Amino acid sequence: FMPYDTRHPALQDKRVRQALNLSIDRELLIKAVFNGMSTVPNGFQMKSFGDMYIAEHKGGQFDPDKARQLLKDAGYNGEEISFRYMKDYYTGEVSTAQILEQMWGAVGFNIKLELKENWGQIQEDDVAEGRGIINWSGTAYLNDPVGQVQRLFGPNGFFQRHEYWDGTSFNAASGGLTSADPAVRRTAFSELLAIWEDEAPAGYLYVLPMFYGKSEAINWTASDTGLMDFRADNLSVK
Repeated sequence: FMPYDTRHPALQDKRVRQALNLSIDRELLIKAVFNGMSTVPNGFQMKSFGDMYIAEHKGGQFDPDKARQLLKDAGYNGEEISFRYMKDYYTGEVSTAQILEQMWGAVGFNIKLELKENWGQIQEDDVAEGRGIINWSGTAYLNDPVGQVQRLFGPNGFFQRHEYWDGTSFNAASGGLTSADPAVRRTAFSELLAIWEDEAPAGYLYVLPMFYGKSEAINWTASDTGLMDFRADNLSVK
């Protein structure tokens, strides 16, 4: 996903950030970079969340006409927005950045691609008058919202601690995730996903594909989190 530093003058209005997300044809991006071997996430969540996965959530859409209207309503006049990335630290990072720049440009954004050598250069400028968009990974440390979106964007997450965005509304809704009642947790997470989509502190792209090889004699199912699950209920010999 791509965090947006909301301190950047052109990214302070959430309608501009929403327009960035609406301009991305994720299916086309996956086809171009991964030969179609990935999927578009349904919001900032993963199916590995199990009962906490909100299937009815409506995730990011591709709607360039709506993006253009949002830019007009927000008064965006082609101000330059930097996109800092590295030489394929993430798989296909350079190709992805170039494709996104074209998609964003098609609706009226003025994106400046800035290829950097290291993370120190990505993170330059504490108050981001220069930095606008960067890359990040949405790893789920746990198969639960607290191990992913809450970990990253909650009050103790990197992006609030480093003031990329003001997560006041997000924080107010996140209390329900600490409940022992599954229904309360699902309701809270559903609200968090809606707030996240509306405030658009970042833009997600795809579920990072991971490829494994195994003998046909072995029964084993890979996890979309990268966890090598060799527990008894997931590993057997035919």
